[in-house]
This record gives sequence, structure tokens and C-alpha cells, in this order.
Amino acid sequence: MIKQMNRPLRVCVVGSCNLQHFPIIDYGGIESCVEHLCTGLHNHFKGEINFSVIVPKILEKREITKQFKFNIIEANYVGCSISGVHPINFAIEAKNIIQSSPIKPDVIWAQGDWSVKGLWDLGIPIITTINDSGPWVEGKYIFKPNVYYRFVSKFLYDLVLQDADKRQDVNLIKSKSFWAHSGLDDYEYDFEPNKEDYILWVGGLHWGWSGKGLDRFVELARRIPEQNFVAYGTGDEKIETELKQAVKSLPNFSFKGKLNRDHTHREAFKKAKMFAMFSNIPEAFGRTGLEALSKGTPVLGSTAGSVPEQVQHPNIGFCSNDIEELIAAIKSNNFDPGQCFNYAKTHYHVKTEINNMLAYSQKILNNQI
Repeated sequence: MIKQMNRPLRVCVVGSCNLQHFPIIDYGGIESCVEHLCTGLHNHFKGEINFSVIVPKILEKREITKQFKFNIIEANYVGCSISGVHPINFAIEAKNIIQSSPIKPDVIWAQGDWSVKGLWDLGIPIITTINDSGPWVEGKYIFKPNVYYRFVSKFLYDLVLQDADKRQDVNLIKSKSFWAHSGLDDYEYDFEPNKEDYILWVGGLHWGWSGKGLDRFVELARRIPEQNFVAYGTGDEKIETELKQAVKSLPNFSFKGKLNRDHTHREAFKKAKMFAMFSNIPEAFGRTGLEALSKGTPVLGSTAGSVPEQVQHPNIGFCSNDIEELIAAIKSNNFDPGQCFNYAKTHYHVKTEINNMLAYSQKILNNQI
């Protein structure tokens, strides 16, 4: 409970501008973060927080009122990935919704830096989450008294601050920002101790062969013929065709196309012996790594971005860009599914994320920042 308040804290969550929310269509990244954040607020902080969430227009209903029993406010804005309309339109509409509400929030938790320009003149404290490599465009950080930045990993936080000698505003960013890992709610945690003998890769094929380390994954299949490798992905027809050709020459390699967000998705992550997260792009805080650990599945990772921060802990994961070191890690299999699951639930539960957000909100509202 926020000090000096004799009522529950009021929070308005402003969702992503991209895909629809509640339910998520396709896979969703930030949208999945919003789902877990709101279900966590509802499930674990009843009586402490009154909250609502503003999201783009929900095109596919699927009995929303039965699934999600909290206040979801639909804007007229259709997600930019569908409509092509600039996100600032959603931010302005969200501002108008908040302005017209008879009960104003104490704090806004915005899930994208793009929304700040539309929201800041409400005068309500805004904590905006940086979910990727940061708003690097000059002038995109907005230094208003009511604007604060939350980074989803220490990697991102350090990335902003590491070139302090080049950025005059770095100390200001530091004074008004913090990092807090993303989390998953209870329904994503599903421990499976009985693993099947395959290593899993899941990713968008639009990243190409190297973006998410698909090339390294296929090379491991070539180098370890006694080990099974299973890949899921969609988004590039040419690569799909090439993967189907690879299946013909590699009997231990399977390509299964799109991994739907249903029981198939859960079972694939639960049953995998290991999960491969071989990103070559600077990962902010990869959702697939969290999904693997939340099922008790160890993670083999690259050293890109926050991957080591997320998974390179004793008995739960190993990170390297060296193919020989990865082969040795696979063959030694010095991982413990139970420790994977327990570590994830301790460090990457949505309650931990929300408590960090609440602690920072409390400092803001108590004029400690």
C-alpha cells in the first residue's frame, strides 16, 4: 500500500500499440507482458490496487468477459500492425479516456515509450516500460517532471548509461529510471520433470538464418546426429522451404512450422530436454527463455544482450557463441529441471515485477525521486 493513502492505489496500464490484447492474436511480445501484468494485478493484489487497462480495439472477442475479470477499456484505435495508423493516435485516445474518467489514476504504467508524448501533459506520473533497445532517436526521451523510465533488464539499463561521456542527459536518465525483469503469472508455470530427448528452437523466421541463431541450431543438428532437434517458426517462405530441405538430409532434425498459442505451445516447451536461444541480436529480455524456464526446461543461449543475465545461472542454463562449447554443454547435460523451475518462479514471477513497479511508484508519489 502506498504510504499516506487511506485507499488502494489507482493504476492505469496503457497497453501496446501493436497487436490486439485480451486475447492475444498470433504470439504477441509486449502484448503478452501486458496480459501477465494485468492478470498478476488482478490475481495477487486485490484490495491493494484498483487498476484498469487501456488497449487497442479488440477485433477477436472469444468471450473476453469470462477470461479476464478486470476493467479492460477498448480504444477505437486498431493496432498499428493491422491498421498502419501511427501509435501517437492511440496515446492521444488513451489520454482522452483518462481525462474523461471521473476517477483519475495515481500513476500510469505505460508499456511503450511512444505513448509518453500523448500522455505526459495529463500531469499524472508515468512509468513507461522500455521493452527493446531503447528510444535512441534524438529527443525521444522526454524529461518532464512526471515521466520515468523502466527497463526490462539490467542490460538495457546499462546500455543507456554506458556512453555517459557522450550523452549529456545520461545522469538525468539515471535519476529517473530503474530496471525490473518481466515476469509470468502462475498459469504459465507448469513444471515437467519428464523430458523427451529433443532440443527446441522457436522463433520468427523473418529474423533470417542468423538473427535468432537458426543457423547455429541446424549446425548443431549436423554435428550431433545422435541428438534430436525440433524447430518451430513462420514468417519467411524461403527459409521455410530451406528448412524442409534440411529435414531431408538430417534425420534428427524436424521443422514443424507455426507453433500456435495453445496446448501445443505449452507441451513443446514442457517436454523439451533443452531450449536454444541463440540470438545474435541484442535481446532485451526474451520471452521464450522465460517460457522455457517456467516449465523446468534448461536454456542454451548466446551471449547477446540480456540472454546471459536471464539464463546463465548454475544448473539452469549455459551461454556461449562457440559451437564446440555448446556441443560440450549438450553432451554433459549438467542441468536440473527442478532448479530451472524454482529459479524462474523466484526471480521471474509477475509478483516480483509488480512489487518493483509498486516500490518505484511509491517513491514517486512520496516525492522521493
